[in-house]
Amino acid sequence: MDESYRPLRPASEKPPKDEQAWGREPKATKRRIIATRVACNACRIRKSACDGVRPSCSSCSKRSIECVYITHDENETASMALKRENESLKNLHAKYQELFDYLRCMPEDAAQATLRRLRLTAEPGNLLSQIDGESLRPIFEQTLPPRIPPITKPNLEFELMTNHPQAYPALDTSDDATSSGNPLARPLKRRLLEENVIAGASMDPNDHMRQAAHIDANPANKLSEDMTVLNDVAISSLQFDFASPYPRSESAPNQRTGFYGPAAPPQYCDRRLARVDVRYWTAVAVPKDLALRALSLYLQTDHPLLGLFDADLFIDDLVSKQLRYCSPFLVSSLLSWACQMFIVIDRKADEPSLALLEEAEKLWRANRKADSLTAVSALHFMGIASICRAKTDIGIQYLQEGRRMATRMELFDVSRSNTESSSMRGPDDWHRAASHVAWGVFNFHTLISTHYLSGATESPPNFPVPGAPGEANENMASLPQPLPVYMGRTFTNLCHFFTIISEIMVLYCTKATTPLQTRVSLAFAHEKYQKLLTWADGLPAEMSRSEHSPSHVIVFHIWFHAAILDIFRPFLPHKRPRTSQRNTLSPSPPESIFFASVNQLKRLILLRQARYKLAPYCIFWNTALLYVANAVLKEQDGPQRRSYFLLCIRAYQSLYPAFRYVEGIAQGLLAMAMRERVLKSAEAQALLQELRAKGPHHRQDERMRINFVIDQELAMTDKEEAQADRLADRFEEMVLFDDLIVKDFATPSTLQGSDSQESQ
Repeated sequence: MDESYRPLRPASEKPPKDEQAWGREPKATKRRIIATRVACNACRIRKSACDGVRPSCSSCSKRSIECVYITHDENETASMALKRENESLKNLHAKYQELFDYLRCMPEDAAQATLRRLRLTAEPGNLLSQIDGESLRPIFEQTLPPRIPPITKPNLEFELMTNHPQAYPALDTSDDATSSGNPLARPLKRRLLEENVIAGASMDPNDHMRQAAHIDANPANKLSEDMTVLNDVAISSLQFDFASPYPRSESAPNQRTGFYGPAAPPQYCDRRLARVDVRYWTAVAVPKDLALRALSLYLQTDHPLLGLFDADLFIDDLVSKQLRYCSPFLVSSLLSWACQMFIVIDRKADEPSLALLEEAEKLWRANRKADSLTAVSALHFMGIASICRAKTDIGIQYLQEGRRMATRMELFDVSRSNTESSSMRGPDDWHRAASHVAWGVFNFHTLISTHYLSGATESPPNFPVPGAPGEANENMASLPQPLPVYMGRTFTNLCHFFTIISEIMVLYCTKATTPLQTRVSLAFAHEKYQKLLTWADGLPAEMSRSEHSPSHVIVFHIWFHAAILDIFRPFLPHKRPRTSQRNTLSPSPPESIFFASVNQLKRLILLRQARYKLAPYCIFWNTALLYVANAVLKEQDGPQRRSYFLLCIRAYQSLYPAFRYVEGIAQGLLAMAMRERVLKSAEAQALLQELRAKGPHHRQDERMRINFVIDQELAMTDKEEAQADRLADRFEEMVLFDDLIVKDFATPSTLQGSDSQESQ
């Protein structure tokens, strides 16, 4: 045998391992369960396998339990099911929110009926479909306040809101007074008394029909329907302290005065006021508590707008009994005005207010030759108080005396190049006080020039603006002008604002026989308007308008938009287009700008009436009422023309207890409404009677003399005919004429027929 081959050996008796494995029987393998996309809820909770069989999986079938899947079918994944469930919850939440909003906006009776129906249904969507189907909507839509028309397409107003949000906040649905998301749309559950509400304190809208029925059946019924719209002007659930212009969460009716607000202990805006000895400064027996609360009210409400004295220096001297920046003349005139504001809270303040005004007049006659900062301020407070007591002629004389005194003291109307003026030399505190007096007088005379169309000031003061860094020069250092916290930045910004307005009014108030349109170019108006917008864009954040803004910030915005209306009124078409055509036609830029500011003023009226129940004792917001009333009366067929006009008249009624001269303004506006056929004679008389009933302490035997411009469009061609006195005469003539027509040409049968027709 060849040795190159490997020798073969006999096989082993034990089989190899492979053969052993092959000879065995295979082990039984576990059955694989087919995976499913979504397990049922029971298997997921137990964390056990689920075969996904529908309608019941094997595991649930063995245990005889209900098998529930979160998905509709096998093709739907878990993420898809979660999205669907989320959308379903959103829709359900939206339904509940919508139902809740309806309940908030409904009158009390309609809300109670809806709640009873809600208890009988398990699905809120069914009740909502009935509301949306106009079964309940007409009941509560009649009580909603006036709405501001929404902007349906890009136009100039939309561009202003986009590019200048500080001056033109957006008026979208969330800002609408009737919006469910706005606090202004909350139902009025706690009403003020009749003296402090727009349309009375009745919870039942039909009460106004019953109250007005005694005047004249036909007009009163129609007028009461409009009152119903205004009766439920929604206001926030926050209540406001009548001693402060800022909101607070709780308030209870004052048992002594009947108004909401705390009776005691009094809280003053400055702690130093508690140490003031009022009897040291005046011989009038005015209660200390009343005098100091009224003074604190003035400092928070009107002083940020007027700024006629430095409050810090004044209170220092008032407490320490010094005569540097305080005097009996200033204290008497200031307390007279402050108590006049306080009449809305306590009618007992009327008597000391009159006595303090008489005392101030005696002090002025005794020492009228002495020029001083305190005398300039005091004369202006006497002028304001006299005008608001319907003694316009006397009030204007005081204001002119104060202006002449300020000019003699070289506080303003002095060339800016005259840095050697004697007014530029003096102690630092004197400069602080003088800057307040100078800018306060300048601002106020610029303001009244817009209402009387005369007396505009040509040059602003050389003093630094209070609250803003001053400009240093050789004779006067740049002095810091700290302002109290309650004044904010309003007075500082008003000084810059009225500097621009004075440039406009100097030209607009020039005495001339030619119409204003021929003396002022549209380019000039656009130039000043752009200057105002550019300045407004740089306003600080605290000057932005919001529901929590102090009341003086709201008045600031009112004056801003009123000035814009004054700028562009001369360039409006003589015959306005119908409101329904204003969106289809292409209005001129002046008209678009004009009505953009009208809409802002409407919103400011609703905001102030709703959020600030202190409105009746601040007279300076009546600018919005006058301008909006003029604007809506000139519209031919505005959808809410009548409602907005009545809203303004109701607001004037709330101002009347403290300020008698609003009777002349309201009477002039009512004469315009009768002329424009917005109100009938009996309706206008009813509104005027209601206004007079709110001020029984006013002496009706004294004739009012008010040369205040009421008809702003007519004033551009005939200022005298546009004044309150002339319009009041026209009112009496129209009422007398209508009465003669009824007596001469109406018979009992025709009157009875007209009554039934109107009632239908």
